[in-house]
Amino acid sequence: MPLKKKKVYTVSRHAENTITNVTLGYVERISSKERKSKIEIHYFRSCYSHILKNGKITRDEIHRLYAEKKRASSIIFAILAKIPFFVIKSTPKAKETLVWNKEESGK
Repeated sequence: MPLKKKKVYTVSRHAENTITNVTLGYVERISSKERKSKIEIHYFRSCYSHILKNGKITRDEIHRLYAEKKRASSIIFAILAKIPFFVIKSTPKAKETLVWNKEESGK
């Protein structure tokens, strides 16, 4: 799904983010608070690889392991949740978890 000019909503707060540009180097967005920012693609690649290796990732893990300084874990999580073979699961311990649905991905 091409993201440019699309609205993406965070999972927990449903905060609107508008994706203004997508390149091989970054995703540019305008946050729900009207702030422009760029999120480097390596954050998405690292999280994607983490999911494939471990079968899942929580929003808190994205924050702690990859995007703490960027303050972008919620939007990274929301964008990755757009991938058809990742499913959002919620549990009391980890409120937001992306799980790799291997049957859907054909792997």
